[in-house]
Amino acid sequence: MLAQEVALKEGSKRPEEKPMAATGNTVVVNNTAADEIEAAILHYLKRVGNASPHDIQSAMDLSKATAFRRLQQMVQSGTVIRTGKTAAIRYRLAAKNTDMKDV
Repeated sequence: MLAQEVALKEGSKRPEEKPMAATGNTVVVNNTAADEIEAAILHYLKRVGNASPHDIQSAMDLSKATAFRRLQQMVQSGTVIRTGKTAAIRYRLAAKNTDMKDV
């Protein structure tokens, strides 16, 4: 069974997918790329204020599925806030993240 490991290509915005062997039911995933994607999304939201999923997808050069999955994880962790429904969905930084300095 193969899992997908996301590794950023040097000088590229878009992550490169590499197959990675899994053992049993445990899959080891390199969280570095995921953290870089999250940091990039947070930096973008800090710069623009709020954005639609399509805006984030385009700015980060992510697939639609990856953008929605990452945004959903960030909403669940309380990092970003989702407002609106369907075509009017917008994401913005949670209040605790508005004073971020390292992102």
